[in-house]
Amino acid sequence: MKLVVKAIAVWVAIMILEVGNGLLRKVIVESFVDDLTARQIGVAMGSVMILLVAYLTVGWFHARRRRLLVVGLIWASLTLAFEIFLGRAVMGLSWARIQSDYDPLQGGLMPLGLLVMACAPLAGAWLRRGVRKRRRASRPRLREVRASG
Repeated sequence: MKLVVKAIAVWVAIMILEVGNGLLRKVIVESFVDDLTARQIGVAMGSVMILLVAYLTVGWFHARRRRLLVVGLIWASLTLAFEIFLGRAVMGLSWARIQSDYDPLQGGLMPLGLLVMACAPLAGAWLRRGVRKRRRASRPRLREVRASG
């Protein structure tokens, strides 16, 4: 149960960042490119943010691979529901417009964004392990320090 609560808490933080990402896309990016390209850029920017959040928070979950995958699936499921709710109830978008975000044949990259979100906790754990290994490898070992001293 704690894992689900933590997953939802981090997801809320991700959604706050994603709303900011959407505002930046609408205000700045769309002034330089068309709507579809701006949405595609938004998916890329959002994916980077999600991976960063996962990297920063994955240690808080104290979970192994399977449970980290559960966290990612919770994030992706909640995001899909949130996107549909936001699109329909708040922005008044048609079902066809929402579907276009999820249709790669129409240039929609949201399936890729949801895949990144689902895998982000695992990717964050993998990146953290790699950083820790590099830190350990760069520190001299006690025996090496004593031998050289």
